[in-house]
Amino acid sequence: MCGIAGIYNFSEKPADHALIEGMTKRLIRRGPDGGGVWVEGRAALGHRRLAIRDLSPAGAQPFHSACGQIVVAYNGELYNDREIAATLGRTRGFVARTGCDTEVIPESYLEWGEHFVERLEGIFAIALYDRRDGTLLLARDGNGTKPLYIRMTRDGLHFASETKAFLADPAFSPAFDPAQLSHMLALGYVAPAESLFLGVRQLAPGTCLVIDRQGLRERRFWRPLRAVEPSGSLDHSAERVIDTLRGVVSDQIVSDVPLAVLQSGGIDSTLISACLPEKCDVRLFSVRFADRSHDESELAGIIAGRLKRPISFIDLARADVLQDFRMMVDAVDGALADSSALATFQLARAVSRYATVALSGDGADEYFGGYPTYRTSAITNRLKPLLFQAVLRRANQNRHVHGQTLR
Repeated sequence: MCGIAGIYNFSEKPADHALIEGMTKRLIRRGPDGGGVWVEGRAALGHRRLAIRDLSPAGAQPFHSACGQIVVAYNGELYNDREIAATLGRTRGFVARTGCDTEVIPESYLEWGEHFVERLEGIFAIALYDRRDGTLLLARDGNGTKPLYIRMTRDGLHFASETKAFLADPAFSPAFDPAQLSHMLALGYVAPAESLFLGVRQLAPGTCLVIDRQGLRERRFWRPLRAVEPSGSLDHSAERVIDTLRGVVSDQIVSDVPLAVLQSGGIDSTLISACLPEKCDVRLFSVRFADRSHDESELAGIIAGRLKRPISFIDLARADVLQDFRMMVDAVDGALADSSALATFQLARAVSRYATVALSGDGADEYFGGYPTYRTSAITNRLKPLLFQAVLRRANQNRHVHGQTLR
């Protein structure tokens, strides 16, 4: 996880160097391994780095193309950067100078223009500036995994990975957006293209924003593919799911730092652990709760044993819960209400002593009906018609006394 920030003035007014420094500094938690800023004319980019691939200074950002024309600040991970690099090698004679996936971004822009984003597979928030014609491009991955907030100002726009970066600007007076606050309280998160604050929004998932001589425009470059395939056997479907998961997990463990999996007793994290390559050196970590109703460590231990993976158990600290809660709220940028967020925060902090990258499951229990809630819902759906008829009969009996019948 890295952090990016930036300034773009619509006029020729120079970008404020002190401001981009302040915005970037507020993202230091996202990137403790280093940081940098680049300022030229109306534009400024800032970056905080969490080094995952190519830990050398060669991977530092903001990152320049080999010719120096393109400057990039990027947060994320590309899973097909090697394939893109091979294509660029054939078309442009591209030769990698680093081991970072960042390097293919500016070179791809030089080859395909703004449509390069459609070739990217991964999770990302990208800020790219073309020094030749003053074009700014912002892009966010299709699922919106990586955040990218935008704030229009009197002079232009500011953008950042977290809303707290905007607090570096004395002109920013944060005020809650009542509609989004209501959305947050109802669903536990803000809408994917909005924020909690008036005047601040997110770049929508799968969207590219470009500012050039023609003005400002946005376009959707990615949409989920929904295709109905011919029905097959359950075994065939299961094989396809597992093959897909194995490919995804293999893509996500490309790293020059230690790896871990946050293992619970659920379906989602178990699938990830089961799909790890056999020779991949990855330790499982699980949390232990004193309350047995919340504790899944026994199941996690059984899963680790079946998979022949080492597992470490972490007991959550009870001291300084208030301080941890405040740190957790700061970490999620105030945009998430999750009953397990505090436990996840404490677990992640403990695991960070052993590993820099951790894979975790989220969503498979919903897809595959792994929670008791879904079994209850299935039973309710079967009983619903019977219950409705029973209520209807009772109502008719009551109304018959008054000479009325429900239809």
